[in-house]
Amino acid sequence: MASCSSDERRFYEAYKCAKVATMMARPAEAAMAMTRFAVLVETKDVSNINMSRMAQRLDDDLALHKLSPSGQARALLDVYDSSTCAKLYAPS
Repeated sequence: MASCSSDERRFYEAYKCAKVATMMARPAEAAMAMTRFAVLVETKDVSNINMSRMAQRLDDDLALHKLSPSGQARALLDVYDSSTCAKLYAPS
C-alpha cells in the first residue's frame, strides 16, 4: 500500500491501534484511538476510505491465523506498544 495517501495511512493506523487495543481488552485505549479516528473522519475527505479494505489489510498485516498463541500475543503487543499507538492512546 505504498501508494496510499497520508490521510489513508493515518486512518489505517488509528483503526489498527483501536482494533488491537480492543483485541487486548484495553477499552480505554481503544476508545481513545477511535476518538482520534472520528476526528480524522470529521476533518478529512473520507470518500476514498474503505473500511472493508482496512479490515482486510489489518488481517493480512497481523496474519494472526498463521501464528501460535504466543506469536499472536507478541504480534498484538508489538502493535499495541508501537510509538504510533502510544500517541493515539495518550490523553489529549
